[in-house]
Amino acid sequence: MLRRQALRGMRRPLIVMSPKSLLRHPLAVSSLDELADGKFLPVIGELDELNPADVKRVVMCSGKVYYDLLEQRRANGQTDVAIIRIEQLYPFPS
Repeated sequence: MLRRQALRGMRRPLIVMSPKSLLRHPLAVSSLDELADGKFLPVIGELDELNPADVKRVVMCSGKVYYDLLEQRRANGQTDVAIIRIEQLYPFPS
């Protein structure tokens, strides 16, 4: 998001609304390599390694809800639910 904003020809202010709980969340970070060489991912797949044959439900979410769902799934030891993040809601990824 920041990279795309900086590369735009027309400069506009950028306003980001983010919950304070994610400012120092250990899972909501990027390495320096990701920042330098990476790119924006409109959809981020499953973080944990799950057996695709065992997955019965796929949950799509965005924002802070992802971290709450991931924490609860790990606490319950569920392996039949995959969680994917939608990072760009409009235009919706195709």
